[in-house]
Amino acid sequence: MKKILLLTTISMFLMSCGGDGWSEDDRNMAMNECEGTSEQCDCMISKMEKKFDSYSAMMNFDQTATEDEVMEMFGFMLEAAEDCGVDLDDL
Repeated sequence: MKKILLLTTISMFLMSCGGDGWSEDDRNMAMNECEGTSEQCDCMISKMEKKFDSYSAMMNFDQTATEDEVMEMFGFMLEAAEDCGVDLDDL
C-alpha cells in the first residue's frame, strides 16, 4: 500500500513539473497576440496547445517546417478558425 501511495505521489509531482503542456506564461503570450474575441482566442489557443508543445514552438514552426508541413498547418488553421467561429473575411 505504501508503494502505491509513493508511486502515485511521485507521478503527480512529475506530471506537474514535467513541462507537460503550455505554461501560464505561454497562454498569456498567446492571448496577448490574439486579435479575436476572448472566446475565439481561448478556443484557438486550446487547439494550438494540442498541436504544439509550447508557445515558442508554435512561433518558431515556420523556421523548421517543410513545405508540406506548412500546407498541412494552413489546413489545420482554417479548420480551427471555422471551429472557433473566426470569420477570416474580417482579418
